[in-house]
Amino acid sequence: MNIRHLLLMDAIINLFLGILLGLFPEKVIGLLGLPLVSIPFYANILGGVLFGIGLALLLERSQTGSRFSGLGLDGAIAINLCGGAVLAFWLLFGSIDVPVHGKMIMWSLAVILFVISIFELAARRKSPEEFTIRGKVGPLSVKDNILHEINAMQPTDLKEHPEGGRFREVFRSAKIITTQDSRAKSALTHIYFSLKPGEISRFHKVASDEIWNLYKGSGLNLFTWDGTNANPSCITLSASENSFCYVIPAGMWQAATPISDEVLVGCSVAPGFEFSDFTLMAPESEDAQTLISMNPEMSRYIRAE
Repeated sequence: MNIRHLLLMDAIINLFLGILLGLFPEKVIGLLGLPLVSIPFYANILGGVLFGIGLALLLERSQTGSRFSGLGLDGAIAINLCGGAVLAFWLLFGSIDVPVHGKMIMWSLAVILFVISIFELAARRKSPEEFTIRGKVGPLSVKDNILHEINAMQPTDLKEHPEGGRFREVFRSAKIITTQDSRAKSALTHIYFSLKPGEISRFHKVASDEIWNLYKGSGLNLFTWDGTNANPSCITLSASENSFCYVIPAGMWQAATPISDEVLVGCSVAPGFEFSDFTLMAPESEDAQTLISMNPEMSRYIRAE
């Protein structure tokens, strides 16, 4: 069961319980066999909280793309675990006089809450890359909890990238824009990207402009090609060249390799990056054959080693 299905199921349960407790508290209390109170204040408050969690889950589920902020899901897990624990405690150790059918309903609800939480925790643990920090405004810093010590330039937990090297997304804007082809996308994404000596970033292209920023290392050679009969260009990012960033236009083929030692760069993509917009140059493609015929040395940036 994927995360979106869990979010929808949890949202429906929370919204349903919230509406019942908010509009019909006496009937719910009577159905459970609990003592009636003159003013259903606490039942209404609980209903409002559950309804709010349900709305948060629906908003979470509606996030564009494959990444979630985690706020709605984590809130639901907390509510479910706490609610289930409270129900179980009162049923096991409480002194309230509840008929058998009321206990069966409450035990069923507690079990449902625990089971949903277990599935949600498992899904969250299985796909941590689907959750990123959203909507941070201004400079990225350690206090913003962006997963890594950005100011110290010591990113951790980088994972293998299909083009080569390792990466970790550290920012995805909450602002959603509409592209020329009528797709909704995040306005900006940013990743750390690392290449060790001798490693390469194979020729690839993305559907948005991309800015390469050199953070650490002697530098790297960045190759670009527009897909025509013109030879590829080589741009060097290096402190010795007083060159630290370069913009790759949308749809431009690009590849890279370190000059000597390991390099750490930042890649900002706007509109935001999605793997559905990522194209890796196939060795048997016409573009690859054209590029190799013009510059045979480029073959190492096309074929996986």
